[in-house]
Amino acid sequence: MLSRLRRCRSQEGMNRRQLNIKEAFKEHLAAIEGIFLELYSVRVRCVIHPRHLEMISWILIISLNLAAGLTATSRPINPYRPLSQASPPQAQNTQTTDQFLKRLEDKNFSEIMAGSTWTLIHDYKDYKHIEEVLNTMQRYTEGLASYEQGDDSSLRRLGGIKKLKDQLAIWLEDSEQAVRAFGATMLGVSGDQAYSSQLAKLLERKEDNPDELVYDRGRAALALGLLQAKEYGKALVTMLSSKNEYDRAGALQGLGWMGDKEHSEAVAQLLNDKDENVRESAKVALEMLRTGRVPTHRK
Repeated sequence: MLSRLRRCRSQEGMNRRQLNIKEAFKEHLAAIEGIFLELYSVRVRCVIHPRHLEMISWILIISLNLAAGLTATSRPINPYRPLSQASPPQAQNTQTTDQFLKRLEDKNFSEIMAGSTWTLIHDYKDYKHIEEVLNTMQRYTEGLASYEQGDDSSLRRLGGIKKLKDQLAIWLEDSEQAVRAFGATMLGVSGDQAYSSQLAKLLERKEDNPDELVYDRGRAALALGLLQAKEYGKALVTMLSSKNEYDRAGALQGLGWMGDKEHSEAVAQLLNDKDENVRESAKVALEMLRTGRVPTHRK
């Protein structure tokens, strides 16, 4: 595992950007830890597995690759990339990939991604299946990091960023709730509204049993907000009356990101909700609706 990590570090050009990458990596991990302490330490069941430490190592590798990509995107897009010589489809793919990387760089999404990542490695039934998901994400993060260094061959072999988003959409129907939530979150971060209708279907998912802890619907609601899919605003308002606190919190967050002020009154009604996380989500959402700005990134 350590040798794999060393190879990843070498492949991502750590020798040239070591300090900046370490800082981004540290920030990403801090966000994961903070989200865990704030949201998941009490409510999400933790399944202990003998190989859990190995699994965390996998997520560290993925985080390191992501950190490398985020650091790279802080500089201007390579002006020597031959966009003008590409065929129209290829040029469009390049633009989409650059937009996707820019969204990943946005610090406002850091804690959102971190929360779903932490849940993914803690709330699962089938370890091997989660490992497959992590392996898939590792391949794409490595491909994206290589793309940032001017080599898009790995990403093209994987099918490009469109193939990644298609895979995230497939995960919306996964048997593991944490995978569904992760797929929804990452689609929201991607900013591609083409997947809005698939995310909206997740809002309608019913519990398999009345004792099930359901949070994937809330993640889908947040994702729709991240996509600015305002046509689903009323659906999110309906979720505000759900008995499930994760539904209410996710819908509030989604409405805040949508920025549609007509829903301010509905949001304000949850300022006195019995659940602390819901109350905080309502407060933040109202501030976003009032100012039209996303929350300031917390360090």
